[in-house]
Amino acid sequence: MLWMVLLNIAGVLAILFIATYRKKYRHLRVNARQIVIRSKFLNSPYGKWMNPLQVIEGGKKARWNIDFRKYWFLVIIGSAVAIVLLYIFFRAVMIVPLGLLGGFALPNVLLYYRKRKYDDMLYTQLSAYVNTLANLVSTYDNNVFRALSEVAGFMDDPVKQDIIQMVRKIEHNIPMKKAFDDFYQTYPIEQVKMLHDMLLLIEDYGGENSDVLFSIAENFDRALINRKKVRDAKAPNRKAFYSLMTYLIGMPFALMIFSYDYYLTFVQSMVGKGIFIVVIIVGAFSAIKIERIYDNDKILQQGGN
Repeated sequence: MLWMVLLNIAGVLAILFIATYRKKYRHLRVNARQIVIRSKFLNSPYGKWMNPLQVIEGGKKARWNIDFRKYWFLVIIGSAVAIVLLYIFFRAVMIVPLGLLGGFALPNVLLYYRKRKYDDMLYTQLSAYVNTLANLVSTYDNNVFRALSEVAGFMDDPVKQDIIQMVRKIEHNIPMKKAFDDFYQTYPIEQVKMLHDMLLLIEDYGGENSDVLFSIAENFDRALINRKKVRDAKAPNRKAFYSLMTYLIGMPFALMIFSYDYYLTFVQSMVGKGIFIVVIIVGAFSAIKIERIYDNDKILQQGGN
């Protein structure tokens, strides 16, 4: 019975996986893409986490090179591991197919951590942008456009490309305020908006405002430092939670090694299954909550205070 279930699951995933690798099966991939796009469930709030296009598009924004081929590979790996663990925990074939949920969850988890890494890189680049632009405006005697034209040379992608686009808009007679607003839509950081607002005042009215620009740059640096301090303060509780979850998940394996008969009796009872289900559900929702708290970046929108 178990092997039939696993064989059916493996067959479905294998077809999808082969369709992404072999050119002669490319039409299957195209058809699958259209099904995904048109699927109401996969585009609903409840099913979008199983939508491969959500992960692929999110990966592009976070500079993660993932396509259908890599996505299905991760789903297969995640499903295989989850199926094995569920069967070990519950010893019930009916629960094993739920391991597919673990397979679909894996690409989303990896994307989440990829976005975190990408956001950290962006904040570092934007800090360099604010500091460098403040210095260039002062160096070029409040010539805002010249400073904007020069600052891109000190940056890296993707911020560099967005700065270049912003300068081109101004060159094509698009108002500087509109170009700044578009840049802020991409990078909604309060200190960036404050800097741009001050540059608009300098462009319209002139005057010596270097101290204000440097103060904004210093404020951004302080916000990043405070952000790191807040994360460091949250880290021990986050680590303790994952240590506890590792211990709880590892208990069945320890019990199985030292007393297999007792483990089998416990895991096949309703109480045993209930305990494992509670641990898995509570652990999953708690992990999501803890990671969201850990990644809370409101301090960057509050001026670093």
